[in-house]
Amino acid sequence: MYGEAGADLLRELQRAAEFLVPFYNEENVARVVAEINGLCEETKRTFEEYKEGDSLQDPRVASSIAIHFAAVNRNIRCVLAYLYVTCSYSHCIYHVSMLNLWRVI
Repeated sequence: MYGEAGADLLRELQRAAEFLVPFYNEENVARVVAEINGLCEETKRTFEEYKEGDSLQDPRVASSIAIHFAAVNRNIRCVLAYLYVTCSYSHCIYHVSMLNLWRVI
């Protein structure tokens, strides 16, 4: 947890770099999204548990929320990077195929 799924997604992308087009792995992207949702739910529970009084000022609670927030942001950045790379390859393949089609005509 805490950003591991996003890191795994980028490691997979790096391993796929030897291929012309990296395959889109929907299962791993869904795993990252599930981790993001889990971290958000855990943060909501923490807020609900400590929302009364000055409990949110406690360094243990504040650091827990900060770590969850950082992990969520890291996972979001990893998914966006993964989507950017896979979509840019797909976009390039489309244009190359269209160029080859025009050469045939």
